[in-house]
Amino acid sequence: MELTTHDLVLLDRQTPTRLRKFEQLIRIRRGVYLPAALLNPHESPWVLARLVALARSLAPAAINANEPPALTLESALIIHDLPTWNRIPPVTYRTSSSNGTARTHLPEVPLSSIIIRASTERTSRAVATTTETVARRGAVTASLPQIAIDCARFLHPLAAVVATSGILRRLSEFDRRDLTASREGESAAKAHIAALLEQHPHLPHTHRARAVIDIASGGIESPGEAAILWILKTVLWNTASGGANVVVQQPVAVDGETFFGDACLVAERVIVEFDGYKKVTSRERHFVERQRKLTRAGWRIMRIELDQLRDINTLITYVIQELRSLGASAGYPKGPAWQEVPHDVAAQFFAY
Repeated sequence: MELTTHDLVLLDRQTPTRLRKFEQLIRIRRGVYLPAALLNPHESPWVLARLVALARSLAPAAINANEPPALTLESALIIHDLPTWNRIPPVTYRTSSSNGTARTHLPEVPLSSIIIRASTERTSRAVATTTETVARRGAVTASLPQIAIDCARFLHPLAAVVATSGILRRLSEFDRRDLTASREGESAAKAHIAALLEQHPHLPHTHRARAVIDIASGGIESPGEAAILWILKTVLWNTASGGANVVVQQPVAVDGETFFGDACLVAERVIVEFDGYKKVTSRERHFVERQRKLTRAGWRIMRIELDQLRDINTLITYVIQELRSLGASAGYPKGPAWQEVPHDVAAQFFAY
């Protein structure tokens, strides 16, 4: 929904508790409430979690309406309706204060059917490569190129590729029906982000940030696809192609139809497909027929299910073994964009 700062209710400590209960307000953080009427209790937990995360991201602007802080990282992406790996990210905004960083506890949010986990609100004094900001939903965020740089520098590379791919998709207006223009727009957006990054080449984590920006793709349509792209690029990093032969949204013409592979190893004629939802009966025949046609044309299909993302390390082993069985070289993940995936990072995509 189009939640804005105007939908949030600000109350002070003097407001009687009975009034808060009567108005059916849900506490987002100290002094900031979300009207319960704005939540549909029949929505999925993921939708409700996203709404709470959005309300938390809007709260600093609601409190500081005259001078709202510029949000960045994944809390800014939520403001822009862009995908994030962490479904309940900390609220992060820039500050020029000399008092260092500060953290505010954001409590659990109990709803009728679920409890949204606690989070934090924190400041960041990271050097900005551009002072451009964007106004949206009554809040202010850093510009999308700046958010991409911040994510590439400070998030785990897995989450950073998810974030940067979403930003590239937005900036390039990626549309696979016009791949030439889309890829040109993606290249231009990458070049602009990279140029901003190079204005401060000695900042920490710039080497990793360059690698993340290079891997990310505007053709990515979901966090799951971005995670698989990151895995493919890192397990192929030490091969002859270095992962350069992995192409997102590769058109494949078969029997007068054009199919688009989520991620294709073109030289090896391998298509890696991400099934982000369970196939229902009405779709199953289409998937089977599509796979049959691609196989007949000489392509090998490797499918990855949503639930496999729950254990990233096991998934990486699976990808390596499957690629090798399909004749593609693959090894233990390496490269500047590789980093071990801690359990808490791996769990962020499914946790609420």
